[in-house]
Amino acid sequence: PATAARKQASPSKIPPDALLGMVKQFVEYSEGVMPPSKQQELWESMPRWQDGYWAAFPAEVKALVKAYLEGKIDAETFSTALLSILGL
Repeated sequence: PATAARKQASPSKIPPDALLGMVKQFVEYSEGVMPPSKQQELWESMPRWQDGYWAAFPAEVKALVKAYLEGKIDAETFSTALLSILGL
């Protein structure tokens, strides 16, 4: 499964570690725990960063993030699965 996930992620051309950071920022923002200063920094560098990030996520990552934000999986399951998908 991890091999297939890496193949899915490669068309985005975003290194897995960068994608991991993007997912963390997206989730922090979605959960309302991102500091306002970080939100402003992201908005200044990319006004619709949330949309850009979401569009860059491979389908498998989107499904995982959605399941986590909807409360269908816990934080530990989310983190473990995300690292596996990204091959980290």
